[in-house]
Amino acid sequence: MALKSRLLLSIASARPTDEELKKKFVRKRLANLNFSLSPMEMIVNDVEPGKKMPLKDAHSVKLLNPNSEPYDFRLMSISVWETTIAPPPGFDATPDPKWLEIEKPVMKVKPDSISALKLAVNMPKLDWLKGKRYMFMLRAEILQQDIPAYAYVKIFVETKK
Repeated sequence: MALKSRLLLSIASARPTDEELKKKFVRKRLANLNFSLSPMEMIVNDVEPGKKMPLKDAHSVKLLNPNSEPYDFRLMSISVWETTIAPPPGFDATPDPKWLEIEKPVMKVKPDSISALKLAVNMPKLDWLKGKRYMFMLRAEILQQDIPAYAYVKIFVETKK
């Protein structure tokens, strides 16, 4: 049994004064880390470049909000270099993260609920994309907080030859 987790830190360029810290942390919400995307990884086979492939059924991604209040989430397909995650052997980082389309890039999720995301892989019809294996990164973040916190899904796509 194993547990997957990551800790991402941001470091300020100058130390804030005690007064600035009091104002910032008394009035503003700290980062809420209590949300997730599921599954953390998925494999999508037989994607045909030039045809849009909706991800559904076995390829559905869900956003979980176990909090007692609703939150607005931003969903983005991002470049692998924006994370500390490297593609595994046999896969390359996607040349264009925009090939993973998100129907609702900003969505409100009710308290104590799970929302299914509507995603699609839409690669252009290019011969050099045939028979390739790419890793896409889907990122979710809560918009109602000043300190960013993210959840990720690795989506592995294999194109038809």
